Amino acid sequence: MHRSCPHFINLLRNRIKNRFGVVRRRNSTTISSPLALNQFLIRPLVTISQMRIRPKHLLLGLVLTSCSSQLLKFEDKDFENQSEYHKEVKVIQLVPEATPTPAPVVTSDLSKPEKKVVKATPKKVVKKIPPAIRSNKTVNFKEAPSLKPGQSFSILMTYLGMTAGELIFSVKNPVILNDRKSYHFQVEARTLKIFEMIYKVNNVVNTYADYETLVPYSYELDVQETKKVRQARAVFDHKKEEVRYWEKLYSKKDGLKKIDEVWPLHKNAQNAFSAQFFMRTLDFSDKKPKEIWITHNKENLKVVLNVMGEEKVKNKLGEFDCVIVKPTPYLKGKEKSMGEVLYWITKDERKIIVKIEAKIKIGSLKGEIQSLNF
Repeated sequence: MHRSCPHFINLLRNRIKNRFGVVRRRNSTTISSPLALNQFLIRPLVTISQMRIRPKHLLLGLVLTSCSSQLLKFEDKDFENQSEYHKEVKVIQLVPEATPTPAPVVTSDLSKPEKKVVKATPKKVVKKIPPAIRSNKTVNFKEAPSLKPGQSFSILMTYLGMTAGELIFSVKNPVILNDRKSYHFQVEARTLKIFEMIYKVNNVVNTYADYETLVPYSYELDVQETKKVRQARAVFDHKKEEVRYWEKLYSKKDGLKKIDEVWPLHKNAQNAFSAQFFMRTLDFSDKKPKEIWITHNKENLKVVLNVMGEEKVKNKLGEFDCVIVKPTPYLKGKEKSMGEVLYWITKDERKIIVKIEAKIKIGSLKGEIQSLNF
């Protein structure tokens, strides 16, 4: 980036502020999705709503300069060290076995029939592993059609009529986590070029859940944004019914902060990120409310998933028959106000999230599927 670029961006912002009355709000306008999308992508995007910049004025600024804000960097070996977490979580990647190509049989006398050589197949050594943690209702999620390894889809998020960021949901190859075969789910969030002049986001979370019951074991959250760098690690200990949580957060304003906490864990609760995938295994065809528990940020929330209706979504990828699902969180029996988020989920066995809407105080954030790999 050119040396004068940051100065030009500040000058541009000040001119917009002076001419068009941009006001920085004292109280931040945020939305807190019941499934924690807010801290991942929605909250950074709402930074724009706190500045009251009209879309045409923002576009004018983007046309005048190709500069963009930069991700905050914090180089510290200790920041990358998550020794307490790695003492408890051992992940072994499973490499798909390649199918061997049989070698051709060569004989010196073509008139004689070839002799088939039969090689003894070595016996596979099967390591005994502990039984899976069972959910309240014994359901086997092994190789669920909606959670096939290798699948991914991305959703473009728009705000103020402009494409702001992208969410990518992926099911990676299974892993062995502490001797249990586990799902490996990943969600990525990043802003696109048009919004990076104001705020830049490059976040990723990896979460692991039992291959049969979908009970989560842990998650690893890495946040890199314009104003902060953050690492969060959590272990879900279902036997002790507790979550052990570690976080390191660095910002230019507050410096480095560290958190080491233990949260109460509801029986078989999802974490805020694995819940995105667990929701896609539920059958909404009966249109009855579904309940899941989510443990996040010291709280145990009962989230009721209500079917609000059905709709056909059409875009460049085709037509999708969907159910509209609205999550409503409850804390200690009382509804917790956390904003309104709607999900459009396909009615077929893939149960893809093809559309998202999140209402905020100024306008709404909207997302629609742009790529699909199944």
